[in-house]
Amino acid sequence: MTGFTLTDNVVNDNTWYGINVNNEAAGTFSNFTFTGNTISSNDMDGIDLYNETNGTFTDFVFTRNTITFNTWDGVYLRRATGAMSGINFGDGASGGYNSIYGNEGYYDDGMGLTNLSGIDPLPAQDNWWGE
Repeated sequence: MTGFTLTDNVVNDNTWYGINVNNEAAGTFSNFTFTGNTISSNDMDGIDLYNETNGTFTDFVFTRNTITFNTWDGVYLRRATGAMSGINFGDGASGGYNSIYGNEGYYDDGMGLTNLSGIDPLPAQDNWWGE
């Protein structure tokens, strides 16, 4: 799946994830853009990106989203196998200006974003992480 854009949506009060992108078929997910969305009060993660197979996630950009008060993490990036690259929450040139706060975290650690993607460092500057 390529070239997906999610802009100016409200994703609230779901009994599962707010948004879940799960690669179960070893394909390529690329060029996703999330801009201006409000994602809050979901029973699990606000956004869950999971590369479950030997597929690829690449070129995801997050700009000006508000991700708050989800029961688990605001954003959870994870992979079992395969590759994740180009996930961008702000690098000074694109992405950023997200507000990610008030999320409880899976381990009650108050994490706004958990990165188990293998991307280190994860570009995430110019965001608001506090309350």
